[in-house]
Order: sequence, then structure tokens, then C-alpha cells
Amino acid sequence: MRLERVFIDANVLVSALPFDGNERKVLRLAADRKICPIFSELVLREAHRVVEAKFPTLAPKMRTELSLLDYELVTDIKPSLITQAAALVRDPADVEVLAAILASKPDVALTGDKDLLTDEVKAVAPTCRCAEYLDRREEAED
Repeated sequence: MRLERVFIDANVLVSALPFDGNERKVLRLAADRKICPIFSELVLREAHRVVEAKFPTLAPKMRTELSLLDYELVTDIKPSLITQAAALVRDPADVEVLAAILASKPDVALTGDKDLLTDEVKAVAPTCRCAEYLDRREEAED
């Protein structure tokens, strides 16, 4: 059986470290190999930068947890996807993240970024919040 491929945004990864909420549950699913996590190079760089700045004592924990995950890494993003993404998001910082989501073609992309959760983005990319995703998984298992 194919594992569900789940793109994980930097804000989800960062929130999973200090807090024991839905983001942490998603990371546990990845660690338990119940989903196939997908990251982009930008997402990993951003997560490392934020953790170093806001939660420096958690930086080793993040490196360890990532080293234990079997994940896909998005590295090749076509210029046409950058153009498509740029037309859909307000914040230039979100363009490459959306382009990576489009390039990876995940089953779902988890984010807490409201600019990636608009109807326009959802029309081309399966974005949602962790809570919504976990609720759907739970319903599917029932």
C-alpha cells in the first residue's frame, strides 16, 4: 500500500518541536512511517533559521528528528511553476513554497500560512491545516 505523500511547510515543522499539538502528531506519523513527508530545500532552510532564532535549544532536536525521517526532498522547481505560484499568493516569501508544493504533487500540503490556504491556492494545490488533515485521517480510519 502506498503511503500518503504529505508536503510539510516550515511553520508546521517548527511548531512540532516545542509544542505537543497537531503539528507534533503529523511529525509522529512521519516518524512512524505512516505518511511519506515531503520538504523543499527552502522549507528546511527556513525551519532551521526560525528554530535557531526563536528556539535555539531545540536546534539539535530538529536535526536529530529530521535525520530519522525518510522524506522526499523537492529540489527541481520549474520556472513555469514559480510563475504560476507568483500569480496566486500575496507574499513573495510564499511563492517558492507554493511552487514546491505544485512540483511535488503531494496528496496533501500542510501549512499554517493563511496565504497558502486561500480558495485560489486550494484550486491548484491540496493545502490545509494540520487539524483538518488529522480529522480527515481519523474519519477515513473509522
